[in-house]
Amino acid sequence: MDKFFCGNSGTNEKINGKNLSELPVEEFLKLAFINFFGDDIDLRPAQDLAISQYKILESKENIILSTPTNSGKSLLCYLMALREAIQGKRAIIVEPLRVLAQEKAEELEQICSLIKLHGGPKIRIVLTTGDYRISDDFMEDCPSEGSKTRNKFSGEIVVATPERLDAISRIVEYMVWFERVSIVCIDEAHLIGDHHRGATLELLITFLRTIESNLQIILLSATISNCEELAEWLQPCQVINNVPRYPSLEKWLYRIDEGEEVNAVLTKEVQRVLEKDDTSILIFVYRTSWAEGLANLIAEQRGNKKRGNLKATIEYGVAWYHAGMSSSSRMLVKKALLKGDIRVVVSTTALAWGINLPTTHVYIRDITFPGVKELDTGELIQMMGRAGRGDRPGVGTIFHRKTDKIDYNELETRLCNESYPRLVSQLSPPEQEGYYCSRRDDNRYLGRLANQILGVLHRMGPSDQKDIENFLSSSWGGKHLVSELDALLKNLCRWKLAYLSETNGKYELTSLGKTAARYYLPSNTAANMGQLIRDLLQDDPSGSHLRELKMIDILIILSLTSDEMKSISRYSKALEDQVTLYMESLPISEKSYLYRRWIAGDAVALLGSARIDNKFTDIEAKKLVYQCTHRAMLLYDLSKGISFSNLEARYHVKVEELEEKLRDNALWLLHALENILGVRNFYYHLRAICEIEPEDIQPIDRSFKMLSRQIFALLANLRFRSTLGELIRGIKRVYPNANRYPGEGTIRKLEENGISGLGDLVKRNSNDLVKMGIERRYADLIVGYILKRRS
Repeated sequence: MDKFFCGNSGTNEKINGKNLSELPVEEFLKLAFINFFGDDIDLRPAQDLAISQYKILESKENIILSTPTNSGKSLLCYLMALREAIQGKRAIIVEPLRVLAQEKAEELEQICSLIKLHGGPKIRIVLTTGDYRISDDFMEDCPSEGSKTRNKFSGEIVVATPERLDAISRIVEYMVWFERVSIVCIDEAHLIGDHHRGATLELLITFLRTIESNLQIILLSATISNCEELAEWLQPCQVINNVPRYPSLEKWLYRIDEGEEVNAVLTKEVQRVLEKDDTSILIFVYRTSWAEGLANLIAEQRGNKKRGNLKATIEYGVAWYHAGMSSSSRMLVKKALLKGDIRVVVSTTALAWGINLPTTHVYIRDITFPGVKELDTGELIQMMGRAGRGDRPGVGTIFHRKTDKIDYNELETRLCNESYPRLVSQLSPPEQEGYYCSRRDDNRYLGRLANQILGVLHRMGPSDQKDIENFLSSSWGGKHLVSELDALLKNLCRWKLAYLSETNGKYELTSLGKTAARYYLPSNTAANMGQLIRDLLQDDPSGSHLRELKMIDILIILSLTSDEMKSISRYSKALEDQVTLYMESLPISEKSYLYRRWIAGDAVALLGSARIDNKFTDIEAKKLVYQCTHRAMLLYDLSKGISFSNLEARYHVKVEELEEKLRDNALWLLHALENILGVRNFYYHLRAICEIEPEDIQPIDRSFKMLSRQIFALLANLRFRSTLGELIRGIKRVYPNANRYPGEGTIRKLEENGISGLGDLVKRNSNDLVKMGIERRYADLIVGYILKRRS
């Protein structure tokens, strides 16, 4: 192994040493910050420069703050947001990941409690990510105005993801909600150059700049190299960059020789660093399973015998940290690290954005993600920059292996020079020669652009092509998209999501297109779902196909029509046999109609409806359909509450690692499908193509409603991983004004007492449920709901 020192980044000299007590803010805010961050905390160079020289707490101009990791951007973000909320306005903080949004919301809750304690106003904190698993809000729901308690709050801070805010901005009736917004702080703003999410963020900012409320936009990042280009777009705009990092960061590059095992080298490094008592380590790896595996390996070397047990590894000073963990487990790790009980944390690179786990050393083991991407210099330096605690310098180390795509010497040069890649608008063609043509042919890229045009049309209403061109031209790079607009609009029309009105010459969304835009459904998925339903209706206009569909069929439809639902296993004869046995073993009331009618015999016909832009051979169709059905089986089993251990034995995958993303996508798509299944979205097809008379549509409407009821139950059962989930969602619908509702704890108590479905509750009264350990108020709600449901 070769080691190369890539230089120091930043300085260890304090520029001025100003303390938090010198902040030019109200006394109650100053005291709250001192209580939260500590009375011995001095302002870092970037913080002092922004507050003293650039006067960010007084300025109403847009601001780009591109300063090194660990320079204190979060404190500045909180100050600017709280400045507005204290004045009774609404501030928004945009975070790239739900877990980071939750962390920021929790910190703001603590700060706002301290503000109130020190005599300041009561400020409302709203976390809204459209995550139905942990809350009742979907992507299209507008965050509550807090009408019941409006007089108690001065202002509010909303913490959201870009996609959540984009979904809210698409809906005309929510425009009044934006009128109170005075500032939007976008964390990790270099996301604007991300191939997958950049277009969403750019057009969201474009929309925000159209609001006539003098709204201020703040971009926060550590790795924007071309700030001036963005500033020109955001004029009037201040740029704060070229600020040295404090404390400094040592940068190291280790070359792993052929035949060397990277974990063996890394664990030796860990042992060496931990010989000093005041050190701690953060290690970044690619996969969740790798994070847990490496943490277990290090803990075993330190004496742990209970592999796979987080609390046991923590006892030996080691833990893993990833998005698949519960928020309580992540909080446990964070608190233990800050207390010094943990000295080594192994995290996934997905949490490198904004992760707040201060350590003295950072190691990046994986820089190439097979078949996915390679980390660029900006991402690597940002991850290394997590090293450093308080005034103590940090040490960041990257491991380079022979299998990594980037050349060792090239990486060494980039780290020494700290050359960040230039951000490029994802609405404009890439500048690399020859690449633009391949991207124009990339269906996924064009699909993402079609999603954005769908959202723009929903927000603007009926528009001619020139109106849309003008909006796109006001974005950072959208003027280059104008040449693509005609093809994108024709695609939306071909997918029956939009049409060109013959009366006014304007593009308008169809009922299905409006539903897709409102419920944030990708345009190609909406088109696939719509075509599948139309074909089922055309094959049998009476609606009998729809009436035959079961819950498992609904999940198969999601898997077939959406690119978001990734496969959990490759096709094999063993997988096909497993699907066949599973389908045969289902009770008659649950047997799959799609499997009996098409999957086992005519997969090409089914995919012809479910994937309208793809063509498949018989073999390709069969393999894909069985993979989709296999995935639907796992989701169905999750909705029944089958344990992870049983699922892992059945499906031969680490279910806990897959479950969160898989279930998130399923919940989101189910909710969208629930709203697609209505006569309004297929009325033209029923009348013009199926030639059904108006009086004959009622049976089809009943079929749609039957499917919607099944989706209602499936949504709740998947959320709670229990067949009793429907009970909780039903109670909330029947009793919308109750102060509190039963939740997962109530479900688990009922299950422990042998209650596995709503039928088991029919003959139970409130006293019976109280004896099972259910709170009286919840018992009364449950019994009342069952009675109303029966009547």
